[in-house]
Amino acid sequence: MRILVDDKLLEFSDDNLAWMYIDQGDEAEVYQYRDEALKIYKPGSCDKLRLSEEEAKKLMGIDTNRLLLPRKLIRDADSGEFIGYTTPFITKATTTGIIRMKMINFIDEMDIIQNDIMTLTNNYVEVADFGVDNTIYNGKIYLVDPGSYRIRTVPSLMRFVRSNNSFSLNTYVKNELFAMAKLTKKEKTILDDVFSDYDSISDVMKETAIENESVRQYVKRMTR
Repeated sequence: MRILVDDKLLEFSDDNLAWMYIDQGDEAEVYQYRDEALKIYKPGSCDKLRLSEEEAKKLMGIDTNRLLLPRKLIRDADSGEFIGYTTPFITKATTTGIIRMKMINFIDEMDIIQNDIMTLTNNYVEVADFGVDNTIYNGKIYLVDPGSYRIRTVPSLMRFVRSNNSFSLNTYVKNELFAMAKLTKKEKTILDDVFSDYDSISDVMKETAIENESVRQYVKRMTR
């Protein structure tokens, strides 16, 4: 494989790629190269949304801390075709560690993520695909797949970005992270009553959390 990362030519053998391989999804394969993750689109069409070159360029101009955005464009070295982008590479631990975090640390992480989302909202970027599969945890919580984010330019869609992004964060915390506490159907119903889909979930946690309890203990207490 011969690719251009920005203007730097990189050449990898099949053995190199096998050693660098991290993961793949419907639209791309992901490789580690030094401190970067290379997200390279699979050939052909794809049912899942993926970033266009123009969208990737716009996201490259936005600074975030926990939502990893494109940082460099990747092109086929021979054709010049846009075939993907890089993001920072984060070494991960098991995501089950999230449920064991102290609430004071978990809330701090959610504040940082919420600030990232506000930054994206102010740039009319609508987030998507928030889930455990796209989460990396190493003491900090990162969301690593911006492939389905969309930059809204039509006024009728732009006005819904804030509420849609709040909904994405709240459902991510409730249905993905809190769900790691293995909730019963009744507990899930109580959780939905405690946390609305659009209010600031960080604000609710700050008002109800006990500093030294874990996320699991907090969720179980809140769903009694």
